[in-house]
Amino acid sequence: LTPDAARPHDFFLGAFRAGVLCGVVGLQGRYRPKEFHNATLVGMVVAPEHAGLGVGRALVEALVQHARRLPSLEQIDLTVTAGNDRARVLYERCGFAQVGLLPRAIRVDGRYHDKLQMQLR
Repeated sequence: LTPDAARPHDFFLGAFRAGVLCGVVGLQGRYRPKEFHNATLVGMVVAPEHAGLGVGRALVEALVQHARRLPSLEQIDLTVTAGNDRARVLYERCGFAQVGLLPRAIRVDGRYHDKLQMQLR
């Protein structure tokens, strides 16, 4: 990680196996004064051939560990598509709890899907 003093809550982490990138996750801060204590987990992706090997959990745990060292950051939020139980359970195991629901948050191939809002304090 190369810190940026102006945007301390913004970073991406990568997971590698045998020198091959197999997953990424990022944190995006909010920089308005009233929201500076918040950041959002973004860009969580694990390559299909590495699914089920603990890569996702390792990425989220590393992100949370780094985020906890940022003194001004108090909570991390994320959204996950309703019905994506594998991802929801992963986030719950890492300490996130559901705090809300965004109905019809995304549209894929003409079909709407809800998003669950989750948060870690």
